[in-house]
Amino acid sequence: MNILIQVGINLGIFLLLRFVVGKYPDPLPESVDRRRDILESIGLWAAVAIAVTIAVFVIPENELIEPTLQVVLKTNLLLSPFWILIPLFVVLKINKWGAKDLGFTKPRSRSVTIFAIGIMVLLGVLQFIDPGFGPMPTWLVVMSLYQPAITEEFLFRGVIQGKLERALGQNKAWFYSGIMFGLMHASLNFFGRQWYLHGESTLNAMVLLLVQTIAGWSFGIMYMKSRSLLPSAIAHFLTDGRLASILYYLSSTIA
Repeated sequence: MNILIQVGINLGIFLLLRFVVGKYPDPLPESVDRRRDILESIGLWAAVAIAVTIAVFVIPENELIEPTLQVVLKTNLLLSPFWILIPLFVVLKINKWGAKDLGFTKPRSRSVTIFAIGIMVLLGVLQFIDPGFGPMPTWLVVMSLYQPAITEEFLFRGVIQGKLERALGQNKAWFYSGIMFGLMHASLNFFGRQWYLHGESTLNAMVLLLVQTIAGWSFGIMYMKSRSLLPSAIAHFLTDGRLASILYYLSSTIA
């Protein structure tokens, strides 16, 4: 799918979520220490962004372009402390949060949940019938249940956005966490696998960064309006060719 079309589609989804689908919930309680929550959010983001950047430069170029199961497993294992363990320690031991604070709860908004799943299913079907579509390996689709569906949504929505909303309010929370989400992909876009997949073009990499930022805003609003990680995690999993790959393998089996 043309990258400029992706910008338009993502912008449309964001605007619908922002102004049409679902209602804003009551704001979270204000932070006791706004400065600390902001600095912790930046620190957790910086840690994972640096770790991802180091991984991009350490992994050999051929394995970036065509990653193997072994490489992906090893990379996820090495990055898990930054995605999951360190943030968990901060929010559970230092901030004394519970599961509900992190979005591990039933979605409050049915309309947001239905929209999040429905729109991504539609996009997956459209990508499946795209003549230029090439399916992901089955093992990579399965691995995507963990990374990015769980890891990125937990860190950027459950932890970082939750902290920013307490410190800055609802709209600034999804706005800044979405920008941080996009910037986390910068090294992947300009030096990693995305660089090669999108033709080694600086302009394409910058547009892709915009797509990812807008997607981060959409996931953030899904999370905020539902107060649950489930809609954004499911939506995140279904993107980037994963649902289209599942449809491809299902159709191959039936045929």
